[in-house]
Amino acid sequence: MKKNVYFQSQFQRINVIREFLLQFFIAFGSVPALIIEVFCRKKFGERYFTLLWPIVIFLIMVLLYASNYGYSRHYASTLERFNLIWLIFALVFLFFSILRRIEIRRSIEKNKNTRAKISQMCSIVTVKFKTYSKFDGEPLPYIRFIANRLFPNLDNHKKSLRRRLLIEPGLAIVLGLFLIVIHIGLTTGIVITACGILHLGREYARYALSRNSILDIIDSNICDEDLFDVFVEDNEISDKQLNYFGPKPPNEEDRKKCLDGMVSEDSKRAVRIE
Repeated sequence: MKKNVYFQSQFQRINVIREFLLQFFIAFGSVPALIIEVFCRKKFGERYFTLLWPIVIFLIMVLLYASNYGYSRHYASTLERFNLIWLIFALVFLFFSILRRIEIRRSIEKNKNTRAKISQMCSIVTVKFKTYSKFDGEPLPYIRFIANRLFPNLDNHKKSLRRRLLIEPGLAIVLGLFLIVIHIGLTTGIVITACGILHLGREYARYALSRNSILDIIDSNICDEDLFDVFVEDNEISDKQLNYFGPKPPNEEDRKKCLDGMVSEDSKRAVRIE
């Protein structure tokens, strides 16, 4: 059974509102982000992108179009333009979704052909393919071009981060606001803008949670090291060390036994527990 890490249970500050917002964007930003990603990325992993959600979204959009068509025929021309833009957007979204899925199928077939060729050459084959099934895609050429022009001096990691947080959602928000301002496709513009905002929130949440997980590992290892010095060896506490507030058993062997329950199984290799 995995033991509670003392660092996580006693010294980790929890921002309830921030954690709620991060989980909210992760949970509810996935489908809106999908609408943006099919126009900005390609070569998704086969488990990251399926046609189920695009088809469901397309059917919902068609039903909304059909339900508003009769209403729009008898009212302002703006609503008629809205219906036309909405239908075009739905069809283009479905087309790009099918295109993304075709790319995935081609990648799968390529891997199968590679495996078959290797099997003919070797009697026993152990192949580790490098296609990550949950890969969230690589940028399309125009997105990569914009990123290179806006951030030419950044390394690939920082450039990728800005592409996800600024360029992809920014283009969607700008396009949506443009449709709203010119009063052509008002509802379409609102939907695209909302998808851009939720896509931005989801990408930031993914980045924040990934960063926190790495910092938790680093801080946990530092905490485990300091616990041995402060709790077991009873050394003085420096400004850079963990500040232990609780009581300590008087015997060093008893303190080691307590420490065994205060650190995780993985961290025992880093601290000096014998």
